[in-house]
Amino acid sequence: MSCLVEDMVILFLAVRSLLIIIVGSTFKLLLAFVILTILNVEISVSQRLILFLLVLLFFVLLFFLF
Repeated sequence: MSCLVEDMVILFLAVRSLLIIIVGSTFKLLLAFVILTILNVEISVSQRLILFLLVLLFFVLLFFLF
């Protein structure tokens, strides 16, 4: 029984680490879009949709992470 608990803890920590990596990558992408927007680089409609989806993904992952 204790092996099962240890495996569950290891699995939880692995999934949490993976989520931290995904949130970090998503944050970097969001930061890049913000910098491009500040520099007045032309952003197309499809890129705005991608930005919206990234923001949504970022907050959903933050919700599940903490």
